[in-house]
Amino acid sequence: MPKNSSIILTQDLSGLRSAIENGDLNHFAIANPDHAPYGRAARETLESIGLWEAIQPYLIKGENASQATQFAISGSSQGGIVPYALAISPAIASISEVMPIPQSRHQPIRQHKVLLNGAGNITRQFYDFISSPESRTIFARYGYELPSMTE
Repeated sequence: MPKNSSIILTQDLSGLRSAIENGDLNHFAIANPDHAPYGRAARETLESIGLWEAIQPYLIKGENASQATQFAISGSSQGGIVPYALAISPAIASISEVMPIPQSRHQPIRQHKVLLNGAGNITRQFYDFISSPESRTIFARYGYELPSMTE
């Protein structure tokens, strides 16, 4: 959320609850849960703490996670639930406050990779890199919880 937001940043989202209850919330950004995986995770998070219904009048829904992030930091809203990897990018982290939400608040967001039969050599190298220990270190640095190598 923007550094000047009136929402008090708390991991349990009690600051968001207080902003709603006190009438201090105007707009809050998430990706559209009807078609965006990060939007579904945001909805599940808000449902898990009993805020989904209460926050409806304040929601600004981005078409995707990137648009929701832009809404959350641009002044269009007072904050949002956006992917941690986007929130900690240098351009966004320098103008906002970030607090990771426990992944236990929502279902895992599953990412998959597919290598098509006609893939070229560079594509195959990239495919192999994504499964490498070096790649796993990079993913973990940006907040992604990784499955075991056998999954």
